Amino acid sequence: MGKIIRLEKMQNLRDLGGERGYEGRRLREGKLFRAGRPGDGSEGDLKVLESLGTNLIIDLRSAEESTSKPDPPVPGATVKLITVSTDPVTGQAVHDRETVSVRERMSAMYRDIILGRASSEALGEVLRSILDNSEGVTLFHCTAGKDRTGIVSALVYELLGVPRERIIDDYMSTNECLRDFADALYARLISRMGREEITDEFTENFYDSMFVREEYILSMYDAIEEGFGGIEAYLESIFPGSRDAFRDAFLM
Repeated sequence: MGKIIRLEKMQNLRDLGGERGYEGRRLREGKLFRAGRPGDGSEGDLKVLESLGTNLIIDLRSAEESTSKPDPPVPGATVKLITVSTDPVTGQAVHDRETVSVRERMSAMYRDIILGRASSEALGEVLRSILDNSEGVTLFHCTAGKDRTGIVSALVYELLGVPRERIIDDYMSTNECLRDFADALYARLISRMGREEITDEFTENFYDSMFVREEYILSMYDAIEEGFGGIEAYLESIFPGSRDAFRDAFLM
């Protein structure tokens, strides 16, 4: 599981390094980081990003999200916006907030990211950008660093041959990273609500949206299997001819 780096305000910063992948080789530490948006960070948090040697920050959010809460400058780092679209591609019905649960909508979003042409092209661009910066230090993020970021992290690990069970364990560790933040936000929300509004359903939906669930990442793998026949074929479709170079760059 990637090393968790605790910061003052910025959420979910982790070093992907240390995992064992193809042929038992270990992923280099201090090269690839994942996180929530740096715009939430304190001055001290941003200094940590600088101290890590970060020279490329990949923002996975939409242009609107990025404009609303832009990445602050980190000395020595370039910000690259590569939007991983979460627009529905498998039918609007599965995204209906009135009739579909949070868990079902989240699972559908993961499928849409894999099956959508624009989002798949963006994921390929993310992987190429990471490889192109293999001599530097890359941080990729979305908003909370859990869904779009979790998908990118899983694909990076798959490219490097990290065992699937380790990938899922790392994905699920997001909940540990976000626990204090989610609990504090929940407490603020219910302090402004009437007692009759604080139902079990409200609480369940809140945490289903704030946390990751194993079924979300499994829906990604199901979409890959159904749409492409397996992870190797999917990765080759979005990042052709680059697996060996990626492994040589990040495994030791």
